[in-house]
Amino acid sequence: MKESSQPIVAWAVMAAMLVLFTPVVLAEGNSETQTDWSGGDGVPGPLSSWGDEFDHCSDIVYYSTPGQIMLGLSAKSPVAHQVADGQSGIRSVRAADLSGDGVDDLVSCSYDGRIAWWENVGGSGTDWSMNTIDDLSGAVCVSTPDVDDDGDFDVVAVSYTQESVHLWKNLGGYWTEFILEEGFNGASSISYGDIDSDGDIDLVGSAQYDNDVVWWENLDGSGSNWSKRTVDSDFSGASFAVASDVNGDGKTDVIGVSYWGNQVCWWRNIDGSGNDWSENEIDSGFSGSNSVCALDIDGDGDQDVAGASYYGDRVVWWENRNGLGTVWSEHSVYSGFNGADFVDGADMDGDGDIDLMAAASSDDEVCWMENVDHTGTEWNIHSVTDDCNGATWVCAADFDDNHNLDLAAAAANADQLVWWEVVGYATDGQLYSSILDTQTYAKYETLEWTSDQPLMVECYFRVRSSNDPGNMGSWSEDITQSGEPLDIDVARYFQYQVLLESPDRTITPLLRDVTVHWTDVGVAEQGSTPVNGYSSLLGTAPNPSRGSFAVRFSVPSPSHVTLFVYDCSGRVVHTSRGFYHRGIHSVSVEGLDVGVYHCRMETDDLRACARAVVLGE
Repeated sequence: MKESSQPIVAWAVMAAMLVLFTPVVLAEGNSETQTDWSGGDGVPGPLSSWGDEFDHCSDIVYYSTPGQIMLGLSAKSPVAHQVADGQSGIRSVRAADLSGDGVDDLVSCSYDGRIAWWENVGGSGTDWSMNTIDDLSGAVCVSTPDVDDDGDFDVVAVSYTQESVHLWKNLGGYWTEFILEEGFNGASSISYGDIDSDGDIDLVGSAQYDNDVVWWENLDGSGSNWSKRTVDSDFSGASFAVASDVNGDGKTDVIGVSYWGNQVCWWRNIDGSGNDWSENEIDSGFSGSNSVCALDIDGDGDQDVAGASYYGDRVVWWENRNGLGTVWSEHSVYSGFNGADFVDGADMDGDGDIDLMAAASSDDEVCWMENVDHTGTEWNIHSVTDDCNGATWVCAADFDDNHNLDLAAAAANADQLVWWEVVGYATDGQLYSSILDTQTYAKYETLEWTSDQPLMVECYFRVRSSNDPGNMGSWSEDITQSGEPLDIDVARYFQYQVLLESPDRTITPLLRDVTVHWTDVGVAEQGSTPVNGYSSLLGTAPNPSRGSFAVRFSVPSPSHVTLFVYDCSGRVVHTSRGFYHRGIHSVSVEGLDVGVYHCRMETDDLRACARAVVLGE
């Protein structure tokens, strides 16, 4: 189609003159920010707001601290650090901050009679100072409750040979001893919980020769007056007992194992006062039952039970099938674990589920068992050492203050107390956002973020945009600086990918927030890839600009498109011709002087005009 140039020029000049008398309004800026990812993955979008969810990730921890993401943890080659050497017969060890400096210390008891706490001087786990609390020969189990509710940890222990239960109250730098029980024949374990539902800490214990599972009531909440109550007086060879709400009724129950009776049982605290108990059997063939703990291993919100079998050489857990403690299923964790002495649990790899850790005195082995599928049906066994001579106990804590868990263990036959670094941050990880629906044709301007990046670690992004959320296309080049201008298509939908990298498995970058900024080019119609069933000129962006802008247009089917840009005198300053497939497209116009410009689009079915304003610096 041929037209004379004079009408075009005259029309363009008139339009430009009208524009000169029209106030210049900057396009409205828009943004969307994500500051929390703890809602989890599996939300591809499109969404009108990111909220606290995202599409998917790998080797990223997103749930532990709302407001940040970091590299995930995984097993690494253990690094050993010795705490004590020459302490005869260390049998039990617990982690607690006894010095009140915010870092984890250790408390131990030895069969030769020493109750000690080991101060983690400086919080790095490399300098330890021993402090003797008292002497108690034959001590086999120690625990660290706050019995007087004064904000610090007290110490309680049992002696197998002296048949006694002892408490040391922490009174700000010195210790006061209370003897809770004498004649507790074969005292084998001590733990704690609020048994009578009165808001203070009571104690729970077992005596192997007395066949007793009992609890001591903290009568006035001060930890100075105690009264013994019986849970079961005929539990053959009672070797270990712990407190937990097994059936989810809000009352604290008791779980125990019997060394000679090969039983695993729990006792329902019927009225919550600790005076009336009902026995429920979990297993009757757990040979040489030596240790038990209560944890939510399958992540279903109720308490499951894990145990160590000394004669069965294994670690297992029992699934609380109905949440009421009346239907149980056994799951094997580690078989061939010779002389399994102790088991406990913690989230070792920071992936949000419960892993297990265990010690085997006959194998001299300390290990942790990774809950691979988060449900306790698949486990990876990570051996920490097979040279912990007479390993009897293991506990988890952060001894080097690097925000991940370490393991400490007692080597009773080697007279040693050792801890190991066993997990480290992944070397790289990625997170993909949900697709953001801006509900407009958006010119994406910048991506900004806040992160903590120690030396050598990296936090950077890639982005992409599209008008089809089912086909978002290719990612941009790496964006390494917050606030960099974005070079992606003007489009309705937007997605980011964040990448975290670290060459050192002891450190990780932290991402705290990310924000994308854009300028509206035109209103998008719901569900349409071209704007409508006809060719459309969508305008220019940014408008006003600083010397260059993009002309945006839509075609409903493959079409030849010609674009002209005129200055205010009617002179053609830019011409573009091309064949375009169905969809929305843009053509860049650059190097223009300050002024008002007129853009004209021609197709077989359309003649359309739009203006553009170029401002000075």
